[in-house]
Amino acid sequence: MKILTTTAGGIVRGIESWPEYGLARELVKRGHKVTAFSSISVKKVFKDAKAEETIEGIQVKRFNPISPESMLKAMKGEWDLIHTQHLGYLAPISSYAALAAKSKKIPTVFTVHGLYHDPFIVKDVQDPFANPMNFDICRSFPAQPWKIPDWFVHLPMYSAKRVTALTKWEKKELVKFGVDEDRISVVPNGLYTAKFAKAKTKAFKDKLGIDGPMLLFVGQPIRRKGPEYLIQALPKIAKQFPDITCVFAGYKSNPELEALCERLGVSQNIKFLGFLSEEDKIAAMKSADAFVFPTLYEGFGIPLIEAMAAGCPIVTTRVAGVPELVKDGYNGLLVEPKSSEGIASAVVKLLKSKKMRASMSKANVNDAKKYEWKNVAKLYEQAFEDAAEANE
Repeated sequence: MKILTTTAGGIVRGIESWPEYGLARELVKRGHKVTAFSSISVKKVFKDAKAEETIEGIQVKRFNPISPESMLKAMKGEWDLIHTQHLGYLAPISSYAALAAKSKKIPTVFTVHGLYHDPFIVKDVQDPFANPMNFDICRSFPAQPWKIPDWFVHLPMYSAKRVTALTKWEKKELVKFGVDEDRISVVPNGLYTAKFAKAKTKAFKDKLGIDGPMLLFVGQPIRRKGPEYLIQALPKIAKQFPDITCVFAGYKSNPELEALCERLGVSQNIKFLGFLSEEDKIAAMKSADAFVFPTLYEGFGIPLIEAMAAGCPIVTTRVAGVPELVKDGYNGLLVEPKSSEGIASAVVKLLKSKKMRASMSKANVNDAKKYEWKNVAKLYEQAFEDAAEANE
């Protein structure tokens, strides 16, 4: 198939965990021709990104996301299918592609990557469940001009022949917004487990000079990820394990979190490392005694399946589709969101039981295999075929 995939940033050299990259690479391996349209704004962070380049067989073209240039390019191309990813508030390029697909009658598949990141639906994207949802979003072209942005943002979802949900939970939520259940396939994000198996277990702790237990958080230091609840739990954890070290790895620093550490007197127990290379991130997950992820909402939770592949026991929150990935007492421990008490109790329980950690580690390594990109790509291929048939 000749596939056009559209996204926000999506395919950048060295960021292998981004699902758009992993899927496109696997589809190329399986004989498809993949072109990716994404935003030129990624150059602000990834300086080496080019307007046009080929990455592992993927033809990547980057545009000003607001400009309709990407729509015109999409209309000129010969595609068997367009795979739009992310709603138009984050990826206007996906909405432009949906318009092009309608014009040329090309079948489309849409992947939302987290419904409740949408500012048209939630009042606070950093804490989506703190307020009621707005289920009254625009499904068709509106008579009122001021509703056109709402319609444009949601066009990829409502115009697609097939919609893929990342979890069963997300599928149920999509139905609430009027997406026909029969049009929805559940397809998770994926990863390559081989690179996790090769990493050295103790290399990361040795590098940082950590002798005692190590906790790991990987993610942006923003409210939605809940890092402050882990920090607030540390004084209680440190009472039982004074030599505990909690490593925070993310894209940027957060002075507010560092100030919180100072106030709580746990600065000596914390290391803020900022962005980690793929190799260092995997080494950190292999070395950690527990991966702690106190998120308030995840569309899926890629760091969770990465921790699984690394064989790291997990402490995370009972929100959205997370319990489909992490089963309480089996491969991790689930706590209520915004509960530093729950985090402290779960971490202490894990650290006190070597047997529990070993059992969860084994379960995670085994379960991670079902998220291999070769398995996930087959599910997408089926969704693509279903969309093409529905378009006939």
